[in-house]
Amino acid sequence: MHILHGYRFAMIFLVACVFYDLYNEAVTGFTFGYLAALCYYIMRYNDLRHFYTEGPEEERKDNEE
Repeated sequence: MHILHGYRFAMIFLVACVFYDLYNEAVTGFTFGYLAALCYYIMRYNDLRHFYTEGPEEERKDNEE
């Protein structure tokens, strides 16, 4: 699950970017882009974490039958 470390780093970086903009009161379109990217990375991270811990759904369905 080493591939997930990159996602964790990206999420921490994006949170830092958003807080930096908020702290400096410099909210622009980039800030909203950071938030959108953060939402995407969170959703993708959860999908990949589920995939690596549970395995693909097709394999589980084949094994159940």
